[in-house]
Parts: sequence; structure tokens; C-alpha cells
Amino acid sequence: MPLLSNNLDTIDETLSVIESAGVRNLNFLAIAAPDEMSESQRTGAMPASSMLQIANFVEETANDSDVRFIWLPPLLRNPSLTINDQLRFGARCSSDVAIFVEPGGDVIPPRGPYRSAGNILYEDWPDIWNDDAFMHFRKRIERPTQCDECPGLAICAADCPKNPKGWSQSPKVSNDE
Repeated sequence: MPLLSNNLDTIDETLSVIESAGVRNLNFLAIAAPDEMSESQRTGAMPASSMLQIANFVEETANDSDVRFIWLPPLLRNPSLTINDQLRFGARCSSDVAIFVEPGGDVIPPRGPYRSAGNILYEDWPDIWNDDAFMHFRKRIERPTQCDECPGLAICAADCPKNPKGWSQSPKVSNDE
């Protein structure tokens, strides 16, 4: 389920319809933008400053529902794509305990810059796991991420939802940090 600035008003209704249809698992994907990104570039993406409120809403709704919610790593808004094209591209992977493998075998970590950590077809897993791309990912998710602004949010255990450095990037976004 995409989380966009223009569908927040209808999320409760949408979730009610989904639950009544017997759906028991639902993934949430926020397309997010740094606060300094202009509104014309943001076009529907959630500003970073609202991500804590959205994460709190998702967790509260999950607690009140029979649906199992999975929060996917937020996806950095790419202004070179329409919001619809970016949604069709989708999340890089299903969670922080998954990897993305391109058709040619390149392995991409779940968060951060879109860069290969190696090729699963030709390289040993320990070499891929110890590549700088995964080291960068692990360093971000292994450090304490709870803060005074959002104590107790489960999503914060992986990375701060309002920090763009912890979001996933699509292949068309620069790898510069």
C-alpha cells in the first residue's frame, strides 16, 4: 500500500475494505522526500518531517487490526520519474531482512544507495556480505536509532524513518551521499 501525501485521508477507509476482503498481510511503502526538496519535485511524496507521524499511524492501526503490517524501507522520491512510475518501480525489497537480486545476479542491500555488493552468480556470499555496500547498510541499522521524538516505534529499530540516508534509492537516483 503506497503512503503518499494525497492518500492519507482515505487510509482508514482503504484498510477497512482490505480487512473485510480477508487480506491478512499488507506491506506499506512510503515514497518520501527530504524536507528541503521543492513541492514541485516532491509531487505527492511524504516530507521527511511527517514520517514519524505516518510511522506512528501505521503502528497504531496495525495494533487495532487483524491484518499483519510490514513497513518497507521508505523509498527516496526521484523527481526524474512521475510518482506513478516510481510506484510501479516499487520497493527495493520486502524488508530489512531481505536482499534485492537483479536479473544478472547483482545483489543490492535493502536500504541506502542503489549499488551492487557483488554478484550472487559468481561470488561467494561472505565476499558479498562484507562488501562496502552491506557494511554501510549494517552500520546504519546496527547503531541505536531510538530517539526522544519517537520512543517505542518499532520502525525506528531498523533506521530513523525521517532520515533520508536510511531510505532506499532507486537505480536512477545518484549514489552520492
